[in-house]
Amino acid sequence: EKREDEKMARKLAPRTFDLTTETGKVLNDAFEALSNENFEWLDQQARQARKEKARLAGGYWKIRNIYIGLESPTNGTDEEWQKHFERLNRWKENFPDSITARVAIAESWIEYAWQARGTGYAHTISEEELRHYHERLNVAEQELLEAKNLAERCPQWHAALLAVAHSQGWEFEDFDAAYQEAAKFEPSYYYFAVLKGSYLLPRWYGEKGDWEAFVENASAEIGGAEGAIIYYLVASDYISDYKDPAYDSSKLSMEKAKQGFYALKKNYGADKQRLNEFAKFAIRINDLPAAHEAFEEIGDDWLEGVWSSKQKFDQYKSIAAAARKTADRHMQRQ
Repeated sequence: EKREDEKMARKLAPRTFDLTTETGKVLNDAFEALSNENFEWLDQQARQARKEKARLAGGYWKIRNIYIGLESPTNGTDEEWQKHFERLNRWKENFPDSITARVAIAESWIEYAWQARGTGYAHTISEEELRHYHERLNVAEQELLEAKNLAERCPQWHAALLAVAHSQGWEFEDFDAAYQEAAKFEPSYYYFAVLKGSYLLPRWYGEKGDWEAFVENASAEIGGAEGAIIYYLVASDYISDYKDPAYDSSKLSMEKAKQGFYALKKNYGADKQRLNEFAKFAIRINDLPAAHEAFEEIGDDWLEGVWSSKQKFDQYKSIAAAARKTADRHMQRQ
C-alpha cells in the first residue's frame, strides 16, 4: 500500500457526548431517538436541518452531527453493533424512502469497518482484520448506491461516499468525479474538501504539491468568508493531526489559514472544540501570540481528544504564555 501511516479518512464518533454544548445536545438527541426507535422524529429533524442548511456553534453542519449521533452504539462489542444495525434496518424497512436512514446505515458500516481495521500502520493489520474492513466498506458502498436515486438528497450521502472512496483507495479520476459531484451539490459543505485534502496527501494517494494546490483552489472557488473557512479547516486538519507535517510553505499561507479561523469564529462562534484545535494549530505553525490568545479563551477547558493529556496542554499553554511575557518585556524596553 502507498499509505505510510493510517490517519483515518474520517474521525471515529465519540462514545460519550458533552451535553453542555450545542453540538453535544444534537448528537445525544439523535442517539437517544435511535435508541427509542423514534424514526419519524429523526427524519423530521434531518429534513429540517438539510432544508435550513443549519450550522452549529463552531460552524459544524447540524445534519452532519445528527449522523454522528447515529453511527455507532454505546460500546464496540459485536453484540451491541448487531442491535444497532437491527434498529437501523427497522428504520429503513418502515421508511423505505428515507435518505437519512440509508446514510445512517452506511455511516455505521464505515465506522464498523474502521473498528475491525483499527488505526495502526498497514503492516500491523492482520489478514482477517483487513478482510472484515473491506467487507464492511463494501456493504456501506452498496447502501449508498441503492439510495442514490431516492427523491430526497443529502450532502452527507456524498461525504459518506467520499469516505468509502478514500478508505477503499479509489483511483484519482473516480475519487475526483465523486468530489466534483459533491461540491456541485453543496459547495460550502466543508467535509468534502477535508476528505479530498486528506486523499491528496503524498502519504495517501497524492503527489508532492497536490494538497497545497487543492487548498488554494478549493478556497478560491468558493471565495469570501466560506472560502477562507475552508482554507483553515483543510490546512489545520493535516497540520494539527500529523506528527510530522511537511508542506510547501511557499504554496500555502499559514496567515491565510489563521484568518480563516477568525472568519469561522466571527460567523459561527468558536466552541471549545474549535478553540482547542486552533490553539494546537497555532502551536504547530509556531504562531505563539495566536496560541496564547486561544489558550486564554480556553482557560482550563482543555480537551483530551485534541491534546491527549492535561500535561501536554499545560506544557504548550506555558510556552505560549512565556512567549507573550517576553514579547511584552521587549515592547516595554522600546
